[in-house]
Amino acid sequence: MTTTLMNKIPIATLLTSVCALAQPTPDPRVGSILGELASVRPFDRVAISPDGKRVAWIEEIVENRKDTGNSAIYIMEMRGGAPGRISASRPSSDRELVWSPDSGSVAFLSDREKKGQMQLYVAAASGARVRKLTSLTGYLTDPRWSPDGTKIALLFAENAPSGGGPLEAEPVETGVIGGEIHNQRLTIVDVAAATANQVSPTDLNVYEYDWSPDGRNFAVSAAPGPGDNNWWIAQLYTMPVASGKMTAIFKPETQIALPRWSPDGSTIGFIQGLMSDEGFTGGDVFTITATGGKAVNRTPERKTSVSSIQWTSPDNMLLTEIAGGGSAITTLEVASGRTERLWQGGESIHAEGNFPNFSLAQNGKTAGVIRSDWQHAPEIWAGPIGDWKQITHNTAVSNRTGAT
Repeated sequence: MTTTLMNKIPIATLLTSVCALAQPTPDPRVGSILGELASVRPFDRVAISPDGKRVAWIEEIVENRKDTGNSAIYIMEMRGGAPGRISASRPSSDRELVWSPDSGSVAFLSDREKKGQMQLYVAAASGARVRKLTSLTGYLTDPRWSPDGTKIALLFAENAPSGGGPLEAEPVETGVIGGEIHNQRLTIVDVAAATANQVSPTDLNVYEYDWSPDGRNFAVSAAPGPGDNNWWIAQLYTMPVASGKMTAIFKPETQIALPRWSPDGSTIGFIQGLMSDEGFTGGDVFTITATGGKAVNRTPERKTSVSSIQWTSPDNMLLTEIAGGGSAITTLEVASGRTERLWQGGESIHAEGNFPNFSLAQNGKTAGVIRSDWQHAPEIWAGPIGDWKQITHNTAVSNRTGAT
């Protein structure tokens, strides 16, 4: 080709021709695989009842191989049978599923009344009766039942469009930038009366919390607002339910997560470590007496990173850990530091933080879990830890890969 002729041909035309010649012949299997992947039903949450007899989960609704943005709650007896659905009169997004202490009801957040505005609901385990408990405006998250089952606490940022977490989109600010402060406050909902009362101070943003065993106090991680700006310097507090007065009992050197009260009410356990963002938890297990004092590292020199903790007795915890490129489930004898590995695999297993997919029954031995890896679609499994049985079946992909 002469230089004169090349000058008359647009560069874009030449590039298009070269790319067309370089493209390989399409593999017909690619379309089939992509179609199967688009048909996979994602699961947002799994929750096993405290008595270990039922497993519930939140399932994203997929129609015509597209995520609709809606979801539904299903409950199934562990002994078998078909799952029942807690239905809504219109399509909705259901989130944050938690069982009542007596295993008779589930609480959850849903925008079934007004799209985009979550409210707190409670439903019988049979799914036959659903009650709306709140009529709030703002951002709601993290519901937790009181030990006696008469109240539900949650975090509520009044008039806030979102919780401001690391994975949440923030709306465009107009007017005076930073003029509005939306702190997450601990709010207690009376289940029988369906009334809500904000109890924590207005100037602190609460990130995580736990009820004391007697239901009279909270363990709280919090920092001055506005919003989640200061998560990296959050301190550990205790707060009586009656007064709402916060008392700082521990100022960490790095970040803390998941304050959890021991069953006898004497101790608060938590995770401390260098963490990038709220909800992405990893570090060592620490304990401190409920009245304050010196925090003790219970997993020093451990070659894993603990991602969640759950007390199974006043002397023992169950941990999920980031281990060897995957996850592990381990028991910890708190005083001695002795551990026992119950399960380890290449999957990501953790009970708290962003995308929790593990739920432990009261006996500390039975669990529900969302399992998936690069070869297997997400599925709900439940049963004794390490001896789970498969509850759901993502047919399109499971038939191709099998389940292990």
